[in-house]
Amino acid sequence: MSMDAYLKSQKDRNRAQKSIRRNPNILVTMLSEGFAPDGTKKVAMRKIAERMDKKKSWSGTSLLKELVGHGYLRHKGESYSITDKGIALIQPRIAQGDLRSASDGEHAPEPI
Repeated sequence: MSMDAYLKSQKDRNRAQKSIRRNPNILVTMLSEGFAPDGTKKVAMRKIAERMDKKKSWSGTSLLKELVGHGYLRHKGESYSITDKGIALIQPRIAQGDLRSASDGEHAPEPI
């Protein structure tokens, strides 16, 4: 890895960590938007990342890399699959019902 690639990856990691510090539940929120508590896919993670990238060009992609790096997601061909660690992370949070939307920072709608 050249020094430029290393510095770019460091900058990407730092941006993601800054975003996580601002909103500690952002990774959980991204996972809960993309997957149901039983692990079935609701929305493609790439679409969630693209929606976040519209506000800041690096945000969704950097956070997606963090999810894979922490072991919550597994890169599988052109898509992502959730791991057991990811399911364990989102199940208690979804039950609480107090998650914020990853893209807007608003409260998730209450179940009817």
